[in-house]
Amino acid sequence: MNQSNPSFPTFVKDLKLNSRLWTGDTLRLGIYYRLLCLASECKPYGYLADGDSPYNLASISAMTCLSDEGQLLSAVQELQHIRAIGRDAKGRLYVPCLVQHEKKKRVAQKNGKKGGNPNLQKDQKNLSKDNPRLNDRPGLQPQHHPHHQQKIPPKSPIENQTGEVPWAQRLAGFAASGLWMPEWGPKPNEAGCLAPSDLLQAHAGK
Repeated sequence: MNQSNPSFPTFVKDLKLNSRLWTGDTLRLGIYYRLLCLASECKPYGYLADGDSPYNLASISAMTCLSDEGQLLSAVQELQHIRAIGRDAKGRLYVPCLVQHEKKKRVAQKNGKKGGNPNLQKDQKNLSKDNPRLNDRPGLQPQHHPHHQQKIPPKSPIENQTGEVPWAQRLAGFAASGLWMPEWGPKPNEAGCLAPSDLLQAHAGK
């Protein structure tokens, strides 16, 4: 999963420009946003895939807590038809607005490296020469707050609306495709799995 993008823009402008998505079925719009959340945590960013390996329908269904695979398939086909979702030559589904946003960000980062001040890196303390006022008042020292640099782990979009962890869907996805996210802890066939014991026993009996 991608840990470098803990959040993403809501792309309201892009959403409204696609009139067929904006004025279409609200259920399809809800599924679109679930796919958007999932794709924002995947690597490469914006793709419903793990590297070059595309997620299958069962995996997507489990990770987005959409138990009706037929409904999900229908929504994905409609979203592809109106170009809200794409599929590349490797068979990977992707969200175009996320992929385009990532490309623009990488270009901006590359340009920033060419013209950035190496003395203003995030991992360095503020230097007095970076603040001319401190030169006139030598008794003052630049403030340094380490907690400002702490990274807040991204929230996962795979919990359902009640805040409960969907262990049943995760176990079903694992049984169907063998997919298990690292942040879920040990796999069902490994010691220390965090899933409820009754669900693990039911899963083992299948």
